[in-house]
Amino acid sequence: MRLHNDYSDDGVFWRGGAWPPYDDRGMEEVGRVVATCHRHRIQVVPVVPYFSIYEYHPEVPGFAENADQWTRSADPAGTLLHNPVRNGEYGVQMCPMSGWLEKRKRDVEKAYREFGFDGIYFDWVEPLPCNNRAHAGGLHSGTDGVIDLLAWTRRLIGPGGVLFLHSGIGVTPIVFENFGDVLITMEDLAYRQEMLRLPDIPVTGFLGEDLPRVPCPSYRTDLNKERNQNNIAVWVALGVFPMWRATGPSTATTGGPGYDLTLKLFHTFQPYELENYRLHHALSGAVRTGWEDIYGAVYGSPDQALVVLSNVNAARRRNVPWRVEPEALVTKLRRGSE
Repeated sequence: MRLHNDYSDDGVFWRGGAWPPYDDRGMEEVGRVVATCHRHRIQVVPVVPYFSIYEYHPEVPGFAENADQWTRSADPAGTLLHNPVRNGEYGVQMCPMSGWLEKRKRDVEKAYREFGFDGIYFDWVEPLPCNNRAHAGGLHSGTDGVIDLLAWTRRLIGPGGVLFLHSGIGVTPIVFENFGDVLITMEDLAYRQEMLRLPDIPVTGFLGEDLPRVPCPSYRTDLNKERNQNNIAVWVALGVFPMWRATGPSTATTGGPGYDLTLKLFHTFQPYELENYRLHHALSGAVRTGWEDIYGAVYGSPDQALVVLSNVNAARRRNVPWRVEPEALVTKLRRGSE
């Protein structure tokens, strides 16, 4: 379960860098929800932007005193970069190569220990440049600060904790991925008006296949059911499954046709325990079909294979011919190896 409360028009939300994030009643409610989940063996992880790597909300005490020194800026003047949302904002971008890094660590540890969370969810897991000379000599990258924060967090939550990494860019540096358990990705495709197609998916996203990839749903409200049907058809052929509501961004309400489609997808695959299979996705050539717009993938194990056929065309297809290419399922050893 993810605790996701990054913005609300009524002003009741967890602002980046705030502690405590709520009044006494709100803090008690979070504690009650976490305790209830734990009684039912459900893990709870807090999410963005209060654990955004870069965002500090200007209404939080301490912001005015530190923002000029810590801010991530695109110019030497240190101009503040705000991230607006509807009638407010998520926060102002800070640089993890400044004193903001230690502030983030303190925030994470307080929430993790006080609420008894089972892991951490970081947003903005990206290597962004900064030109603020108040904390560095000139143009620099936040990469080392991000690595420091992720490594520190992994030590905090231990090997049994769950670390979600959310990146809005198409390709996340593999050094960041090495610290995580789940990668939330493809948010850069969530706003597009055109229907998603398999060639739009970044192929480099499969370089680190040990880390499960969870794509963001379409954030558009028009043709919600059709968009989610299409996205699921594309993603399932690549062995990835959508996250959260499937009805839009974090500010959208839960429920609706996209949400129902996502639940149905998970219930369909749940009995197979896919973590025990090896995936040969649609780009591997392991499955061939008689239609260009029907993709095939296969999950293989020593005992059985699960073949997945996915129709990415709006028209229904029946009596689809398909075959598995056995040679594509074999890992060939290099000549001379054992």
